[in-house]
Amino acid sequence: SDTDTDVAVIKISTNGLKAATIGNSDRLEIGEWVLAIGAPFGFRLRSTVTAGIVSAIGRNLDIIRNSYGVEDFIQTDAAINPGNSGGALVNLKGEVIGVNTAIATGTGHFVGYGFAIPITLAQKVMDDIITHGRVRRGYLGVSLEPVTAAAADAFGLDRPRGVIAGQVLSGSPAESIGLQAGDIILKIDGQRVNRPNHVQSLIARKHPEDTVSLEVRRKGKTLSLSARLGEKPTDLRTASADRPRPGETEQLGLTVQDITLEIADSIGAEENGEGVIVTHVHRGPARDAGFQDGDIIFHVRQGNIDQDIRSVEDFKIALERLEKGRNAAFSVRGRDRPTFLIIKIPK
Repeated sequence: SDTDTDVAVIKISTNGLKAATIGNSDRLEIGEWVLAIGAPFGFRLRSTVTAGIVSAIGRNLDIIRNSYGVEDFIQTDAAINPGNSGGALVNLKGEVIGVNTAIATGTGHFVGYGFAIPITLAQKVMDDIITHGRVRRGYLGVSLEPVTAAAADAFGLDRPRGVIAGQVLSGSPAESIGLQAGDIILKIDGQRVNRPNHVQSLIARKHPEDTVSLEVRRKGKTLSLSARLGEKPTDLRTASADRPRPGETEQLGLTVQDITLEIADSIGAEENGEGVIVTHVHRGPARDAGFQDGDIIFHVRQGNIDQDIRSVEDFKIALERLEKGRNAAFSVRGRDRPTFLIIKIPK
């Protein structure tokens, strides 16, 4: 089994079984008719078929709770109930295009939303388990964040598109090709990407040593990068921050302080003098954006403004340069934090 996708392979030792025809879930379109096959409510309703349409693709439900969970679900309004999990989602040609796996419900029963694992993803998992006894999954080594309308404004995009590269992990394939935090990944192998989980799914279908091409936007320029994927690490260390003592500088509803040697030791920082630490979040834009005590702000960008933050004075200068009424992206580190938080600078 593979906990990252919630897919298992079962060997059945018998003869005379006819295999289902496998389709291509990458070609699914919203509005396409599908059938869900399964045995809801145990054996009371064995061999049930329900019909519906593809309501959405690429859904991320946050139900696979581990560091490398891959969620790229097909959403359908074909009735799926407890017991349908593992059943086939098929198109009108009878081809399997998904594996029924979850429902969105407040009652425990179907209320209009069912979800299936795309068959192209499930088949890759199956092939790896049968061939290698485990899943050999490609690894790029970068955290990903969506490009919202506010983020598009902050990064100087004409509209929301692509995916923001967040933290680039040390020693990763992403670092080796020079991918940087704040790069906008527009395409992978020529395919447009607009959701972090879509990027994750495309990389997860690759094997270690496979090469992928990336189209990246950086400071108004389009770059072409090529990465040789590594293998998914078995462990990912995440730094956490303890609350430091409050400082004296307030901006945007934030109180920030220089990172002294004492503070660096208390939060496990490797070096002093990189960023300012948030010591208190007041009511205002910063709180609305999701800032928390202990976040470290180390970079600010807005359009052509692209400034490292190494001290409170740097932070003040950056704020003075920012255009009022526009969004700005603040690069942060902290406990379970996104890499970028977006604030609309008050007029």
